[in-house]
Parts: sequence; C-alpha cells; structure tokens
Amino acid sequence: MTTKNIKTKFLLLLSILFSMSGCAHKDTIENQSVESVMLTTAKQTQSSTQISFPSQIQEENGKVIFNTPVVLAEGADLSKLTVNSVSYKTINRDAVYNQLFQGVQTVRSQKYDSGKTESYGGNKEETLLIMKGGINFFSDKARPVLRSFHSDRQSERYNVDKYSTNADFDFSTRTQALNQIISELAQFGIDLEDNYEYRCYSLDYKTMESEEYAIDRDGVELKSTYKKDWNIDDNCYYFCIWQTCDNLPVVYSCYSDIKGDDAPIHVIYSKRGIEFLTTQMTLNFTPGSSAVPFASLDKVKDCIANRFNPIITDEMYTVEQMELIYMAQLDRENNYSVSPVWLVDLVSTESNGSNPYWFQIKIDAQTAKEIVQ
Repeated sequence: MTTKNIKTKFLLLLSILFSMSGCAHKDTIENQSVESVMLTTAKQTQSSTQISFPSQIQEENGKVIFNTPVVLAEGADLSKLTVNSVSYKTINRDAVYNQLFQGVQTVRSQKYDSGKTESYGGNKEETLLIMKGGINFFSDKARPVLRSFHSDRQSERYNVDKYSTNADFDFSTRTQALNQIISELAQFGIDLEDNYEYRCYSLDYKTMESEEYAIDRDGVELKSTYKKDWNIDDNCYYFCIWQTCDNLPVVYSCYSDIKGDDAPIHVIYSKRGIEFLTTQMTLNFTPGSSAVPFASLDKVKDCIANRFNPIITDEMYTVEQMELIYMAQLDRENNYSVSPVWLVDLVSTESNGSNPYWFQIKIDAQTAKEIVQ
C-alpha cells in the first residue's frame, strides 16, 4: 500500500464527519540530540545463540544493487525477540476534551458508532475527533502550519529539508516541548513510558510563510486562504513520535513511513501548547514465551532479488537500507500481534539514473518472505 499523507487523510475524515452534522526517552533526552532516534548501524550481536548480521551489504544481483546499511536499534537483543500480543491503549476522553478544548467555544458536538466516536467543533474552526483508536485535534492556528510543512517524499512540494532539526526557539527548547507532550499524552491514556522514538522539525515563521501552499480539488491554488500576518509567535515544533518494543520501532502493516508521514503520533507545539495532534494505533505489548528464529540475510537478499529481477523494464533498483523492526499484523482471529520484520528502503530509477521513485517493502525476518498487504 502506498504511503499517503496523514494530514490529508485526517482532514478529509473530519470534513466528512462535520458535513454530516450540517521519530528518545524522557529520562535521557537532555543528553541527546533531538534529531537522534537511537538508530545505529548494526553490529555483530553476541548472545548465547550467536545471532549476528553484517553492518553493510555491498553487491549486485541482476537489476538489484545492494549499497545497504543493515540497521539495528541500539540495545536490541536479537536472542530475546518474541512475537508479542498487543491491545489498544484506552483513551481518557474527558482528559482529552478538557485539555485540548480548554477555552474553546464549542459550537458542534456529535457522537457516532454508539458513542465510540465523538466530534467537536469550535467557533474558530477548531476541531476535535476522539475515537477508540486515537485522537485528531486541530487548533485555529494549525492549518497555516500544515499548509507550509510538506512531508510526503513523493510530492513535488516536499520541503522538510528546509527546516532545521536542531534549532531551539525562545518560547521553549525542543526538550521541554517534548517532555510536555509526553506528559499530556500520558494524561490522555497514551503513556509511552520510555518506549518511544521521535523526530523533531523546528518550523520557523519565515520559512513557513514562503512555503505555504494549498490547492482546491481542481488543482487551483488557494492564495486567498493564506495567512497574512506571519510573525515570531508562529514559530513551532513538528514532532513525529512512534512506539518501540524491545527497543525496535513498531510499524503497522498498512503503513511504511513510520518515522515520517505514517508515524502514529504527530504533534505541532507552539508557545500556546499543542496546536495539532493526531494519534492512531497506540498499543500495549505483551511478550511471547519464546524467541523467534531468524532467516539468514542471504535468504532475505534472494527474496528482494527474486522480487525485482523478473520485471521486464529498464529500471534498476537500489536497496538503500534494511532495518529490523517490529510490525503489527492482524491474525486469523482478528487480533493484533507484533513480530520481527525487515523494513527495506528502495529507490527505482531508469537505467540512466533518472526518475527516482522511493518505496519500501517488508520481509518477514523469520521466513524471508515478502509481506504483501
């Protein structure tokens, strides 16, 4: 399934509902760079079962070029990884409403699905959606920011590289902002404890002003909607936060870009506090009783080569990274579990190197077979 921009998905969901109404640990973060997400190049892991992986793969196999770091999260013990059973975290709906809609004049209030979904609207176009699996919140200040930060790598408007990942603003450091976010999430029933990683972008108002962009359904630019008075008070942080289990990042079967668009938690934080929040599929983990067996990397490489070499085109495929992660999947009883998977980053190009297209595939770390949704 191709990656879609999470902000677009939730904006569309909110518009439908209202039309019916008519990528760090909090204890050690002071000593870490916010850009760091605790990922290191994999080293040979010594354990009782002598599980090890090379740190780099350099070879070619037909149309497939392996110029590939093999990435393993720091502190992951391969000999102790299991298949974990999972359950949804329970959202504290009252805490969410009281905190995020504090001071908002509520003009719309609806419940759906026998009360499982609640939606609220404010007089300044603030919106709040509370569901079994998550929260979607937009303040009246969030929309211009979202129009100025384009994180879909396939989009021609992609611009995350124009924002700093290590700048602090006067109203709060990145550390202070993150700690406040983690604290509020815990109050909402989403207690990540120490089991999370993140990425942070410092969105300065001058860059946002020059990058703001929106179009209607016909592709016509909506300049009339653009913010007219950008100033220093608009400086904010954009956080992508994802869960970890046994120190491995957790990816969901229908998503790929877990450290970007598909992170389960997105937050915009300004001097006013949380301006934008989306959460989905935040989970509790219960470890299994036995460690999983790993297929060799030779089998994993063969799986990748056999996937792309038979394609009758001039395209070449470069494997840019392989990272060991946990992936949440539904079983036959419709229950979720997480198990080790190789998340493989690739780029396809024409034979002359033109028209690059980035994508990912997932390969079961136990069977060395591609996981296809």
